[in-house]
Amino acid sequence: LNPKVYLEYIKKFGFLNKVDMDYVDNEEGGIQFEKAIEILNTGFGQGVSVTALQMAQAYTAIFNDGEMVVPYVVDRIVDSETKEVIKQYEKKVAGNPIKKETSEYMRKLMRRVVEDEIGTAHYRYDMTDVDVIAKTGTGQIIENGVYGNTYTSSVMAAAPGDDPKVTIYYCFESKEYLN
Repeated sequence: LNPKVYLEYIKKFGFLNKVDMDYVDNEEGGIQFEKAIEILNTGFGQGVSVTALQMAQAYTAIFNDGEMVVPYVVDRIVDSETKEVIKQYEKKVAGNPIKKETSEYMRKLMRRVVEDEIGTAHYRYDMTDVDVIAKTGTGQIIENGVYGNTYTSSVMAAAPGDDPKVTIYYCFESKEYLN
């Protein structure tokens, strides 16, 4: 992939900007993208920093046929006594970084991550009663200016796989690489 096109997609998916969501303060991402090694490093979690909110937002494009939606905390505010809706929040579209066909293909690949025996999410997330799709990830964290022995391990999971309604992003930090 041409590095200029690659950087364009990083920007289209909002990885370098704050997520424009209500009630949650968040940070911008960052990237080192000038030298060849920096460009290559972004492919495996180095040279780029992203937040959990940026990841959640980016994956909505895959789960919503290419339409990237801003994550939300509050759908509506309802008066507990009268049950009257006091405020209803509207869906915020953050962009359309990919085509519908691309999102469908990505969901198929994410299904394989869970269903295939060699998939990195097979033993942890394959369920008989829920159609789950997932993508796992690993990143290395900088300590005192160099990459150390601290890693992030994550999973973005969604169900049902063919038309996701529920998504979960789980990420933790560990002192050793977990496969």
